[in-house]
Amino acid sequence: MPQYPRLRSVIVSCLLCLAFTASAQTIPAVDALVQRHAEAGDLHGAVLAAEAGEIVHESACGLADASWDIPNTPDTRFKIYSMTKQFTAVLVLQQAAAGTIDLDATIVDYLDWYPDDPGRRVTIHQLLCHTHGIPGPAPGVMPYLVEEPTDVAITRYFSQQPRFEPGSRFEYSGLAGYTILGAVLEAVTGRTYQELLREKILEPAGMNDTIYLDYHAVVPGKAEDYVPGEHGLEPRWQTYFAHANGASSMVSTVRDLLRWDRALRGDLLLPPAWRDRLFTTQVELPSGEHSYGYGFYLWTIDEGPRAGRYAHHGGGGSCLIIRGLDVDRTVIMLNNIWVSQLAEIGMRIMQAMDGDS
Repeated sequence: MPQYPRLRSVIVSCLLCLAFTASAQTIPAVDALVQRHAEAGDLHGAVLAAEAGEIVHESACGLADASWDIPNTPDTRFKIYSMTKQFTAVLVLQQAAAGTIDLDATIVDYLDWYPDDPGRRVTIHQLLCHTHGIPGPAPGVMPYLVEEPTDVAITRYFSQQPRFEPGSRFEYSGLAGYTILGAVLEAVTGRTYQELLREKILEPAGMNDTIYLDYHAVVPGKAEDYVPGEHGLEPRWQTYFAHANGASSMVSTVRDLLRWDRALRGDLLLPPAWRDRLFTTQVELPSGEHSYGYGFYLWTIDEGPRAGRYAHHGGGGSCLIIRGLDVDRTVIMLNNIWVSQLAEIGMRIMQAMDGDS
């Protein structure tokens, strides 16, 4: 990331001023590690680390609004981009557990307006684990806000022929697969994706600071999104689907995402057998280092201080959650600029929770 002297000084001062911890069990090695990365310009947002649900580190750095020099805090709301996908996966599995969605059924079994080809070739399971091959957005997508009704938008932008035979391999889909899943959820339940998200996940988990983002509304406490430009920070623009956007639509905080983590570690949102499918390999990735479950990348480290199984997913190159599957540890990093090597930073924080900086 390019270094800007004024921005870097703000990052450092904000981290020093806003290093909050909600528990007496703070881990100095984690504090020191996060501070080093903030001083290096690697972080620009909020960081939380927890063990067995207890916060052992919570801090913030950088600016939520560069125009007004408003700093990020641990309570700042951030757009979490593709981290939304794990919430959509849970909503789909809730319906599957209730018998209203069959994971082996095809798109057109639920969306009668979707084109038969490829709609009869792609299953719900394939949408969940990125093996569907449907490209998107199609040429001509608007550069910012797509406001067409769900059926019009999805037919226009996400109904091209698959890039490969559905089910034959993994290819991560930023928008197509999980936006179609959002539409399936709406068709099956008769509720909007926004309503389902609130009623089935956010309210039960106590996630009061998390919302489905409405770009027409002012969102209190939300950080502006930036990209490093030639002369400093510049506003970040991303194509956003206004309806049934199960791929990239949420705003949250580090503490609310810890509540999400706790809900997933219990039976609040899903019966155990269905919850476990989130963290069971559904497809191997070409690299061989990771696999994909439903809404989560899965990562096994066989030896060394980080040995164990982990689930993680990023968003927009700026946000990440890492969850230990063999140990009850969670690292959450939300930033409002693009950050390189987020996964590596997150794993260093996991390791530092042993007191090793």
